Amino acid sequence: VKFEEKEYDSFLGSTRAGAVVRFTLKAPDSAGGLVYFYAAGGMFVLLGGGLSVWIRIRRRGDLVARMERDELLRSLVSLDDRLEQGEISAEAHQSQRGPLFESLRGMSR
Repeated sequence: VKFEEKEYDSFLGSTRAGAVVRFTLKAPDSAGGLVYFYAAGGMFVLLGGGLSVWIRIRRRGDLVARMERDELLRSLVSLDDRLEQGEISAEAHQSQRGPLFESLRGMSR
């Protein structure tokens, strides 16, 4: 019998149609198949772990940037409120507001 380009022994015998025929097959030992399986599994674990750490670091950086932006906005609002209440002069307001606004503009790019 030829199967997948390999030659196999054929056995003839007298059996009836529908009779159960039992036989066993033994494959040759694999050449380190488990080593490749474990290596591939280890690579998937390392890549998955590295990807999750990278995503976490990116999210943390985004969170810090948002917090800094919110703090700058609060400082600008507080400064505008102080001017409105007459606690600081218009010149002091403008001199303090300029650098804060430029920092905020730089973060928005």
